[in-house]
Amino acid sequence: MSEHEFVQAFSTVYFPTGAFTCEEWGELGESGVPVLIETFTMYSWFMYDGFPEFVILDHNMTVFDKPPELDPAYINERIQDALNNCNQCNTSWSVQINYNEGWNLVGLPVGVEDASYNILFPESIEGTLYSFSGGYNPEIILIHGEGYWLRFIWAGSTTITGTPINELTISLSEGWNLITGTSNPLNISDILDPNGIIISGTIYGFTPGGYTNAEIIEPGKGYWIRSNNSGTIILSSN
Repeated sequence: MSEHEFVQAFSTVYFPTGAFTCEEWGELGESGVPVLIETFTMYSWFMYDGFPEFVILDHNMTVFDKPPELDPAYINERIQDALNNCNQCNTSWSVQINYNEGWNLVGLPVGVEDASYNILFPESIEGTLYSFSGGYNPEIILIHGEGYWLRFIWAGSTTITGTPINELTISLSEGWNLITGTSNPLNISDILDPNGIIISGTIYGFTPGGYTNAEIIEPGKGYWIRSNNSGTIILSSN
């Protein structure tokens, strides 16, 4: 019903474990998209409450519209409305990262083709990107979810454009870890910690004045976090 590359049509859909999110329809590392579903052959709640044969779902898997008839022009227009209403469905996302003179804690806020630090942060000092894993390790490439030290000659900013990152599963080691977040700001209270491994009050950002307790995980910034055991946490800005 639609020629839009970000819309998928299904004639038969089966949910073996309950409702899918849009992200589960996408390719690994890609954002979710609105979905057009033919429901008269689908075993789900869309069969009930007088739903029509077709529904359009937005990026949150919420019914965006119930077309009164199978009019391709009308359906395509509503699909475009859903896409325009969905930041996650943008083909690109830009994040401006401000940095200070000297050392900064940074991270990669979007998906990019080349994650070399000298491409992402062209004003940084060569050879000063370091990750942390029980000790400092020199790096060249930034990895999603990991935080890094990086040094600059003077204060400034850089803008990184790429595919939005809306959810990260981050592996922590016992003790101190350096992490970064998603493409949108995230309150630390929204971090999912299923095994309770985060030690309360131990998430710190860094400014020229020193370390400060963080309340918000800002895109493109790095943060210290302390864990009482190894395990995983989930950062989601959906």
